[in-house]
Amino acid sequence: MRTINYLLTLIVGMGGLMVSCDTDIESESIQHPYTYSDLYYQNLRDFKASDHEISFGWFAQYGAQNSMGVRFMGLPDSLDICSMWGGIPAKENTDIWEEIRFVQKVKGTKMLAVAITRIDAETDDHDFKRSSIN
Repeated sequence: MRTINYLLTLIVGMGGLMVSCDTDIESESIQHPYTYSDLYYQNLRDFKASDHEISFGWFAQYGAQNSMGVRFMGLPDSLDICSMWGGIPAKENTDIWEEIRFVQKVKGTKMLAVAITRIDAETDDHDFKRSSIN
């Protein structure tokens, strides 16, 4: 009797799992990025050329990936100056260069290449000549 109850429970459970499988084909809705008109970009460039408070930001670890968080196209439109802390991309990265050019020309954002220098302040072995004012 226990075996029959066990088998019956197993068959009902397996049948329930098979019926609950969703085999309907669902359409996949892909959200495309919003595109702006030429008038929008012209107004944006005119605003950046006007007298306003400048917005500045730095951007590092950018690349040609799917996430807009690591692409130049994902930068805010209101950004006036972007400092590229990831260095200048290699010439072979044409996708990144196309995005940089689009952000520069169409959005009107200025790009800065950062060069970090170090002044050795740990030692005082500098030979500075003092000039006298006559």
